[in-house]
Amino acid sequence: MEQKVLDFLAKEKVCVLAVILPDGFPHTATMHFAHQDGSIYLSTRSTSKKASGLISGNTKASITVGICEEEWTTMQMDGQLEKVEDQPAPVWWRYSDFKSTPPIFLASE
Repeated sequence: MEQKVLDFLAKEKVCVLAVILPDGFPHTATMHFAHQDGSIYLSTRSTSKKASGLISGNTKASITVGICEEEWTTMQMDGQLEKVEDQPAPVWWRYSDFKSTPPIFLASE
């Protein structure tokens, strides 16, 4: 992908995903996404409506990124969904919010 497109995907965090459900009807969902090496990553539960199409074998999907009416910049993509197996949970994590007074710190055990 061209650098301008990669920069756009790095800046945006929300997309609209369109899939075909097992009954043949389309379904759309607004989702947060991440991208890396030309792939878009979405996270959902296997029991979600959008996942039912993938589970039934309908792997075709479309995504639109850029739904801000002030910027008027969008990217549309067609492709195939693929299940990525769950990754192990982090062994340790820490959340820090230094804007709060006093600062907020949350951490795993």
